[in-house]
Amino acid sequence: MAEINLRKFHASAIARALEQVRKARTGELDASKAEQLLKSANSHYERMLANHEALLSAAKEEEWDVHAAWWDSTEDMYNELCASLMRWGVIGGDSSEVPSKPDVDSMMELKLERLNIPTFDGALHNWLAFKDAFETLVHNRDLPIAYKLGKLRQAVPSSAVPLVGGLYSGGYEELWAALKRRYDNPKQLAEIHVARFLHLSLAADESAKSLLNIVDVVSGSLRALAVMKLPVQQWDALTVPIVVSKLPPLTKREWCMHCSPTELSSLSDLMKFLEQRAQSLSTELVVVSHSGHQPRAL
Repeated sequence: MAEINLRKFHASAIARALEQVRKARTGELDASKAEQLLKSANSHYERMLANHEALLSAAKEEEWDVHAAWWDSTEDMYNELCASLMRWGVIGGDSSEVPSKPDVDSMMELKLERLNIPTFDGALHNWLAFKDAFETLVHNRDLPIAYKLGKLRQAVPSSAVPLVGGLYSGGYEELWAALKRRYDNPKQLAEIHVARFLHLSLAADESAKSLLNIVDVVSGSLRALAVMKLPVQQWDALTVPIVVSKLPPLTKREWCMHCSPTELSSLSDLMKFLEQRAQSLSTELVVVSHSGHQPRAL
């Protein structure tokens, strides 16, 4: 396929740049030349990524591991190039974005440890958690623009969010701004997280899975609202009765015995209780039969 040849071509260009930097001696590669070299490498990286994504979209499942292994080794090569060019006073591909003092720690981490970014599936209720993690790990750090773009397009599959597909013509800043315009809507985000909390389903049974599902939905929804600076810590008088109404009978009875009959209970205490209750339910009691049968889980 043409994409394989193009991907290989751009990877080879990055490899040549890395070899050039490795062989460079003091005085042979000044900051200006290093900046031009990194601009070229960033361009090749973006095109390589586009062809890599095209190959992945057409690949069979059994071929994914081969493509992933190739990408990991190639990305390591690009990361090493970026970290090496830091020695020459270059951080990003745009001279206007080069800080006055290089962030050495960020560049060394870029070289030594590949960032594992959580993915975003396009669901609005997952946006705030993704945005918080991505801004902390990538957006707010002194990393090469092409690297940020590559990480963003890896973390947001084009199959889930077509906006980030290969046909998108913008760069990293444009793409990140476009995603925020689409998903960073305070009114919609508040409404969807409040709705998820209010429409919490009744626990199906007295099982760890059912109780932890309640904990996950409640904690996730209120954490998102807290990120939006809403006073969720003051809502216990409202949230606790709603959550208790969704509990299975035995767990509800145990909670009533656990909490004070006169003082208001806090949501954090209820969440801790449910987690402890789920842990106790997940412990299997095994009875070994004297007749030689296999152990039976109660």
